[in-house]
Amino acid sequence: MKKLFLIFFSFLVFVSCSAEKKVFIVAAAANLQNTAKELAAVFEKKTGIHAELVFSSSGNLTAQITEGAPYSIFLAADLNYPEKLFQAKKTISSPKVYAYGVLAVASVKIKELKNLKEVVLKADKIAIADPKLAPYGREAIRVFTHLGILPGLEDSIIYAENISKAGHYIFSGTVDVGLTALSLVKSYAAGHEVFYEPCPENLYSPIAQGGVVLNYGEEYFPEESKKFFEFIFSPDAKTIFESYGYMLK
Repeated sequence: MKKLFLIFFSFLVFVSCSAEKKVFIVAAAANLQNTAKELAAVFEKKTGIHAELVFSSSGNLTAQITEGAPYSIFLAADLNYPEKLFQAKKTISSPKVYAYGVLAVASVKIKELKNLKEVVLKADKIAIADPKLAPYGREAIRVFTHLGILPGLEDSIIYAENISKAGHYIFSGTVDVGLTALSLVKSYAAGHEVFYEPCPENLYSPIAQGGVVLNYGEEYFPEESKKFFEFIFSPDAKTIFESYGYMLK
């Protein structure tokens, strides 16, 4: 009897897995959270195609895609991660830049942020994204390096898993100040009080963010993938990117 039950249970699991519906998923870097939601909403309104969204650091998403995650499109926070996937033959083409990300210093505690060096040196706690996983974290380190203050910040910096969590530390007041994506700050500022300034461009490089169609998308969702990828370069998408503080060239 027990053996029959196990056979029946295994059959149910098999049927369930076999019947599982594949879903069109866009994997997006954490700095794109609100931006990508608006992009997906406008895209669905125009085409009738629904895109599920998954957010994480570009490094984590790259690892997931490498391990076979069923994502159709990858919108990264830089060009390096999608280029690695292209070199590993996980994409149908090399990455294409869809926008340039802007780094901002932000705080809910400190109003005057223009003297970035002074603000950072006086802060007890500073949030940035993990530079090993998140391009915005990497650029934050570049800012501190150019200011000549990185060696003295070891005890002050709190590394977040991704740029969205760095934003959470800033907006919740867990830290005094932080460097995060301007897009996230502008989203938060729409309904809350937060003080911020874009980081001077001479201290870092605005981040070229690249997108790719993944092999999974080409195999299972070729039409949806093609249309969505074309859409992110459309005038409607450009307007959305600019509204969240991204630069376009």
